[in-house]
Amino acid sequence: MSAKVVIFVKSVQRCVALANLLVEQNFPAIAIHRAMTQEERLSRYQQFKDFQKRILVATNLFGRGMDIER
Repeated sequence: MSAKVVIFVKSVQRCVALANLLVEQNFPAIAIHRAMTQEERLSRYQQFKDFQKRILVATNLFGRGMDIER
């Protein structure tokens, strides 16, 4: 099984920009930030948990209460 990576950034703009850059470079990345609906955040988080995406770029606020299994 491959490793997962979580990258925390300070703003929504940086979150989106970094996730887009990673995807453009063919990395399996996904962004989660406060500007998304709760449903969209949960859907993206599930993709990350299910190893559909291995890199999660998130704003600092999303990291609170997040449970990442090792």
